Formats: sequence, structure tokens, C-alpha cells
Amino acid sequence: MDANYLFQKIDYLEPDNSEESIGDLTEENDKKNSNLFFQRGINNFKKGLINMQKGLDKESIEIFKKSISEFTVAIELQANINLQLMKLYLFRGMVHEKIADLVEKGELSSTHLMNAFSDYVAGVDLVEDTPLDAKSTKIYLEILLVRGEIIFKLANYLDEDFEDFMDFDKFYESNFVFFNEAMEIIKRTVARFYPISRKTLELSEKYIRALKKPSELRENYIRALIGKGYLNALCYEMQEEGKGKIFYFNSVENYTKALSFDKSQFKAHYGRARVNHHAHDYYAAIEDITNGIKLSSSNDKGEAYFLRGLIKNKINDFSGSNRDLKSSLKIVSDHPKSNKSLFDYVEANQCIVENMKKLKNFKGAIGILTTLIKKFPEYNPFYKQRSELRKLIKDNKGSKEDLKKFHELEDKE
Repeated sequence: MDANYLFQKIDYLEPDNSEESIGDLTEENDKKNSNLFFQRGINNFKKGLINMQKGLDKESIEIFKKSISEFTVAIELQANINLQLMKLYLFRGMVHEKIADLVEKGELSSTHLMNAFSDYVAGVDLVEDTPLDAKSTKIYLEILLVRGEIIFKLANYLDEDFEDFMDFDKFYESNFVFFNEAMEIIKRTVARFYPISRKTLELSEKYIRALKKPSELRENYIRALIGKGYLNALCYEMQEEGKGKIFYFNSVENYTKALSFDKSQFKAHYGRARVNHHAHDYYAAIEDITNGIKLSSSNDKGEAYFLRGLIKNKINDFSGSNRDLKSSLKIVSDHPKSNKSLFDYVEANQCIVENMKKLKNFKGAIGILTTLIKKFPEYNPFYKQRSELRKLIKDNKGSKEDLKKFHELEDKE
């Protein structure tokens, strides 16, 4: 028996096809049964996931909303602080996250992410009053990881508001604790099965590496390392230019360690590339992204090509930059869920325009801007850019028309 025994994959979403779990509740006792509402919530969660796989996003959202309502009733009816309540907060948070992934980036998605954040916090807090056995430790470990990882999405969705949401002075300690605690749980679990590692938990890491694949323990340890890498990167990016180098070194170290466990981890390659990009180590960033692209799924490739395209622009590889950015846009077009950010779409096209200007392909740049103007007719900077380019090809009439439109839109603001 090895350490994986305690953490064998559990199917959280076991279906229950009883009438009470899928039909209307008629009995008064049923309406007061927390376990029944829990199972109904699980059933709808599973239905929503199936619809997501089929690309039925609107249907999924409505089913997920039902799941949230049922989990909420189950929480209100739950009399005891126990494993069931911990699961309820975990699953309701996960459903909120799924809805945030499906809706357009904005107030609604941020609200669902904040609700998920609150549920994960509540789940973690329950541990103070809940004795942990093997099953509850597994749930607790998952809550620790998702509570840590949700910061990634909040940073992306809240944009400028993220720093207001997170007090930087408390940010480091209040978020790294979740990944650190998860890693300690895994080490202690492994130590139970390897007596020599009881002398020092540090030796446990050696045995985590040796766990047979697939190993949920090993994968969760890598998740925690990548999470710490990302959080260090966030701290580094929140510093003034040239400061916070300790966060940079910690981030690179965490990502590198994750890759030492498994070189096929796209998120570690991509994360290390991002932090190296921020540190202006462009060639190291390109190497990591190139390795990551070889390993990534179709959805991830869109992000990878986008970042590599931006970096190649900075090292004056304008043709290479355009190839990558066009690849990114094609993937986004073919796989809309690969990148929901309108800002990234505009930024990619803007960078292509700049590259074309550097390559003296003025007509090509005008064509890109014309497409952008058709898509965003009220965004006045596009008109000014096109005006300048038309002037360069001696299209003075078109240049004046664009400049006039630019000022008209500017006066409306």
C-alpha cells in the first residue's frame, strides 16, 4: 500500500436517479432533507457539465443556477458542522466558478467569482470545527487549492480593481498559506507510508516524486507549486518597476520545481514565461512559451501564441510577432472559449498594426484598422491611427475624413 491509497480518485458527482432527486418535491419531509437537496445540486451540477461539453452554454448556466439554489437550501438545512457541509461550500463555489467561465467578462462574472471566493473561505474555516479523516482531508485539500487558485481568476477579471480588493501588505501571507498548507498535508500523508521520512518532512518530497502515475497526490503537489509561482509573479507585477526581485526569483524557483516533477506542465512553462517577460528576460520567456506550445491544448495555444507575439515585437522580430498574433487570433476564432478578453483581441490587432508599420506594410495596417473600426465604430483612436497611415500613402482625402471622425467622437466623450 502506498500514500495514493488514501487519495484514490473519488467520483464526487455520483448520480442519483431517484424520483426525489430528479423530480418535484411533494413530501414535506423531503423539503427539509439537506442530503436530498445536496444530491439534487450534484445532479444539476453534472447535467450542467455535460451541457458545457456539448457547447450548450446558455442551458448550462440555467442548470448551474438551479444547482446553486439547491446547494444553498442544503446549507441552510444542514444542522451539523461536518464533512457534508464542507462539500456543500466546495461544490457551490465550483458551480459559481463555472458560471463565471461561461458568461462574458464583466460585473456578473466578477460577482460569481466573489461568491466562489466566499464559499471556499467558508469551507476552509469549517476545518477548525471538523475532525479530519481520510475523506475529509481530501475535501479539505481540494478546498485549499481552489481557494488559492481563485486568486488567479480574480486578478484577471477585476483588472484595476484587484489591487483595491487585495491589501498588498496582507496579500502574501493571506494567500500563500493555502498552498503551503496543501503541500504540508501531502507531505504528512506520504510520511505515514515511508517511516524514514518521519524524521523530516523535507524527505517526503523525494517520495512524492516517486509516486506511481497517475497520482492525485503528486498532481496536487505540482498544482500547489504552480500556484505559489503565480502568486509570487502577481506580487512581483504589483511592485514598481525594478522592485520586488525576491518575488521574481521565488516565482521562477516554484515554476522550475514544478517542471522538475513533470516537464509536460503547460501552466508552469507559461507562468515562468510570463514572469520572465515582466522581468524583460525576453529570450528565456520565448523559450518557455515555445516548449509550452508543444504541450498545450488548443485553448491554451491561443494564450501562448498571443504572449509570444507580444514578446517578439519587443525584440524587433516583427514578422515573427505577426505570425504568432495571427495564429492566436485564429485559435480564438476557432475556439471562442480559449480567450474571452476583448482587450486581448484589440491588443493583438493593434500590435499587428504596429508590426506592419515597422515593415512598411501601410496598406496591410490600414486593412486591419478598417476591420477593427467595423467591429468597434465608436472607438476613436482607430480613426486617428488610420488617418496617419492614409497620409503616408498619400490618401489625403481619406486621412482628413478619419481625422474628422476622430474629433467628432472625441467631442462626444
